[in-house]
Amino acid sequence: MSEDRMDRDIETTKQAGSTGPVTSDAYLELEPGSVLLEKYKVINLLGRGGMGSVYRVEHLHLQKQYALKFLHKHQADDAAWRRFETEARAANKLDHPNLVKVHDSGLLEDGQPYFIMDLVEGESLSEMLKNIGRLPLEKALKIFIQVGFALSYAHSNGVIHRDVKPSNIMIASTNTEDAQGVLVKVVDFGIAKLTRQDEFNQQTLTKTGEIFGSPLYMSPEQCLGGTIDKRCDLYSLGCVFFEALTGAPPLVGDNALATMMKHQSETPVSLKEASMGIEFPAKMEAIVAQLLQKDPQLRYQSAQHLTADLIGLDSGQASIFEPLRPKPQPIMRRNTHNPYVLLFYAACWFFGGTVVGWIFPHPPATKESALKLAATKEDWVDVWNPTSEQSRAVEIAKTEAEKNMLELEKQPGFFSEPGSKAGERIFNFPHYEIGNLIYSKRHRPPAKEKQIFQNFEGLTFAPSEEFQKHPKLFKKFRSDDLVGLDLQSNAHILNLNEKDMSSANTALYGISHLTRLQMVDLGDTIITPGGLAQLDKLPNLKRLLLTRINLPGTDIAKLRCLNKLSHLKMVNLKDIKPVIQKLHTSKNIFSLVLTGCDVDISDLKMLANMKELRILEIADNEQLNDDAMAFLPPQVADLDIRKCPVTSKCAKHLLRLRNLRTLRLDSKGWTDAEITALKKRVTNTTFFDGGIQR
Repeated sequence: MSEDRMDRDIETTKQAGSTGPVTSDAYLELEPGSVLLEKYKVINLLGRGGMGSVYRVEHLHLQKQYALKFLHKHQADDAAWRRFETEARAANKLDHPNLVKVHDSGLLEDGQPYFIMDLVEGESLSEMLKNIGRLPLEKALKIFIQVGFALSYAHSNGVIHRDVKPSNIMIASTNTEDAQGVLVKVVDFGIAKLTRQDEFNQQTLTKTGEIFGSPLYMSPEQCLGGTIDKRCDLYSLGCVFFEALTGAPPLVGDNALATMMKHQSETPVSLKEASMGIEFPAKMEAIVAQLLQKDPQLRYQSAQHLTADLIGLDSGQASIFEPLRPKPQPIMRRNTHNPYVLLFYAACWFFGGTVVGWIFPHPPATKESALKLAATKEDWVDVWNPTSEQSRAVEIAKTEAEKNMLELEKQPGFFSEPGSKAGERIFNFPHYEIGNLIYSKRHRPPAKEKQIFQNFEGLTFAPSEEFQKHPKLFKKFRSDDLVGLDLQSNAHILNLNEKDMSSANTALYGISHLTRLQMVDLGDTIITPGGLAQLDKLPNLKRLLLTRINLPGTDIAKLRCLNKLSHLKMVNLKDIKPVIQKLHTSKNIFSLVLTGCDVDISDLKMLANMKELRILEIADNEQLNDDAMAFLPPQVADLDIRKCPVTSKCAKHLLRLRNLRTLRLDSKGWTDAEITALKKRVTNTTFFDGGIQR
């Protein structure tokens, strides 16, 4: 975690009317090497400000590093304690790969409140933009899709960020070559809401000593200090997205007040115009424009909807939602002035100027504005509300897709036919899209209309949700048409309900005739034991991906095909032991992923019996310490032990792996000298260091 970001995390602006500067006596100094609460060893100071301090610490039992945050003594009044406690409670409520998790909280020995959170190391989006100016579209999409996941999850748990800006988006891991290694963390959830701090040399607005946010990224309604909801975060995200793509925020005034006035009344230029002529896809222009609508009713109504559109743009697919228009807003006035502008000027007139900033405890309550605010406070359309016009539009679109699938079921014959040339196969898909054909992560053309393949060796198909609901449609593929089937769902990370995640289970009952199938991906789906058992009917299945599915290991272990697999991926699965017990005699497993599956030493001992195992990913398993590394299968060539509590003490065990060619680990528990020494001993091994992209 960079000191620059940590300073912004905890630094407080000097308040109007404060009694004087804070002295160093108010700070609790923690000595490196000291031990807190008999379990946290202090490593070094990460940042310090008016509110509190943040230290890097190591958990002595887990041998894992965290960030320790605590209040300064001069902040230890009842109000500060309540804010701090609320912040910790809110952060602890959120558990998502793209958010920072709080693991522990309480009081230090001298009575000061603290909490322990994930240690995020990397650079902020603001730092990245300082260095490179603007992001390529592809990389921006990779980053903002993950930001969308984070906001979607937080909003669904009742948490609004209120301070979405580049400095609060951390890029924990990057791979500049293909942008696939990006792991994004949205930080400071609840900080802006609870402490209103911002020290990133941004224009700031104060309210009796508290900062609302950064005017460069504040929504029109937030500038007024009125009631806000999750759409406020989406406007701010639109400002950040605009800056990431063009190199500058959409609206910049000479000072904080001028910037906020622009947010009330000025429409940003297009991405193309702001970037001096760079062409962007029309859909990208439309997404940002909708995020930056002045009226919350005209913006995206949920982060889920936004993220679905970004995924569609990134993958070349249509959104899982149809384009939606918001519910018309009741007209509460007769004049043509922007009500936000009127409220803004009224607020300025009422409170006047101050030396420190502009104070907005409440917007002035005229009868007209009160009616306006009352009408908009909770009267907005959520795409997930089944009674809303938007949801009805989605249902109409789904009904149309359902009709298409029913008609397709009635049509005789196969999708494919042999061509006139040797090895040629011609597919005649319907004129509408039924899914995607997967050639690579980036190349996923729609499965529609006529397509001709030379030297045909089989397709990998990702059927649409509606297609999956009709298992009979799979019969339109010949037995050797498909070699791969991608049924993974975005519904889990978009917080959709279970029926949107279970269509894959229905699809499984239609694929038994696809005897050439070698790969099935069931990531983020809800599967029944009966649906999973359909995989045993596929004679050539070699690769199975079970990332975050609902079934425990006891059900997966019942698969008869397990010992025939060469590649098996399991992430965040419960009760993994029965699976490992069944696999330990496998003569076919070449690649095994057990990320975040609570693997322990006894499990690792069993893996040593897999003679063909060459790729082993056991990242994010807190019980796999230095001693556990003694039981690594000696034939492994590719090993991932990131986020396992290992130190340089495990080096002697790693040196036993004579075939090791790729090693992924967290070097933060190692000194530079120790890493250098290890690299010298394993000269043919490539090292990777950083976060896990699941």
